[in-house]
Amino acid sequence: MAKTLTPAKVATAKHSGKNPNIAERLSDGEGLMLCIQPGGTKSWIQRLVIQGKRCTFGIGRYPRVSLKEAREMAIDNRRMARKGDDPRGEQRKKNVPTFAEAVEKVIDFQRDAWTSPKSEVQWRSSLGKYALPVIGSKRVDAIAAPDVLEVLMRKPDRIWITRHETASRVRQRISAVMEWAIAHGYRTDN
Repeated sequence: MAKTLTPAKVATAKHSGKNPNIAERLSDGEGLMLCIQPGGTKSWIQRLVIQGKRCTFGIGRYPRVSLKEAREMAIDNRRMARKGDDPRGEQRKKNVPTFAEAVEKVIDFQRDAWTSPKSEVQWRSSLGKYALPVIGSKRVDAIAAPDVLEVLMRKPDRIWITRHETASRVRQRISAVMEWAIAHGYRTDN
């Protein structure tokens, strides 16, 4: 591995705040990255090609999983993928949360980073009105682009056409939930 991160760099890494709704990533090389959420939580993710498909999945939270441990896991995962095995395993698929459950986790996670209590109200209102009726009961690993399109184009609202600003915010919030799902290994793409 290229090993561009050090234990000190990992310990002191902070979110820049440039985009307060998107996690930032620091690469250690060979697909291993430290994902820093806007609230400051850090987790390890890895990008690999597994059975011909590019995947991004979570390895664990920092500091529970150290840089050294993350590197060891990444090497083991890469070896398994080269053999044609899927290092994510079947066990993780049994515990995949629904979109509604993931929304609650993301709101809990971001609550401290929000500068106004209105943010939580807006998230709950927009996702509750437009996204949860359509995809709330679906597991986050089963949500696909057509599902998001249905949220944005569902009749009678058709918010992508009639309320473009609202639709953009709903789409961004769905994307943030999908990023959380990727960081926790429940999805491979956003």
